[in-house]
Amino acid sequence: MTEGRAFVNNVVANTPPTATSPVRLGLLALGESGLLAREIQDTPHKVATMTARASEILGLLRAAREDGEVDGMTCSDGLIGLNIAFSIARAVGADAGPSRWVEYMSATCLHAGGAPYTVGPVLGRAVRAGFSPVLGDLARNLLREGDKFGDRALNQAEYDRFAFAKDLYDGLPLLIAAQRIARALVELDSCSKERPNWAKTYQVAEEKVVRFQDGVFWQWADLGNVRLRDEIDRIAAARRRGDEREVDKIKWSGEEEYRRPRSLRSALDGVRDVATEGRNERS
Repeated sequence: MTEGRAFVNNVVANTPPTATSPVRLGLLALGESGLLAREIQDTPHKVATMTARASEILGLLRAAREDGEVDGMTCSDGLIGLNIAFSIARAVGADAGPSRWVEYMSATCLHAGGAPYTVGPVLGRAVRAGFSPVLGDLARNLLREGDKFGDRALNQAEYDRFAFAKDLYDGLPLLIAAQRIARALVELDSCSKERPNWAKTYQVAEEKVVRFQDGVFWQWADLGNVRLRDEIDRIAAARRRGDEREVDKIKWSGEEEYRRPRSLRSALDGVRDVATEGRNERS
């Protein structure tokens, strides 16, 4: 672990900012070095080593995304490959697991370290090897995990525009990964009886990706709460007409589209002033 971390960090530290992403170069070199195979061979604690290695690389990817070095699609590359490696290793059992781990981790590092968004061959390899059921479960799990970030944003006790956007931002790579895995299954294993379920996962993940992206944008598109006040006025007008259906539509659409948390419902009813809603020192 120490050798691997030092190696990847050294690549990150010595890559000019205008060159290919240092994280990509680090993954590429890690895949070519044979370090992953040596780690598994040299330790009796194989599961712990696999878990630690995956956590380390994911941590590097997340940190790089925070610094603007990689985007959500690149993070999804890492999520796809690393989760495929770990899920397949766990599915085949303790004896064959380590070799599968090395196989898929090395492929992930090589592909994710190359040209943008090239982890697709790792998906294809897993499907051809008969691991479609494992990938289907993985896609659903990633979708659930990504959805939790949206729930956390919606459940804010007090509207914090920055934190709301950050939750959506952090959840996006998980949703993109779920979307890409499900789409690959639909396209590459079209005869499976599970295809309708995969298609549903793909559809839901795709919709969530769009809504999360729009939700992030919305936090800064309405900094002055002009649109929020407009919604309050529309709700008041609908109530005067006795149109409660329109009231509900306005209220719930903002939450379904990840534009505002549930805690703003009372503000929409005109119960409290919205002049400072969503504002904090960071925004």
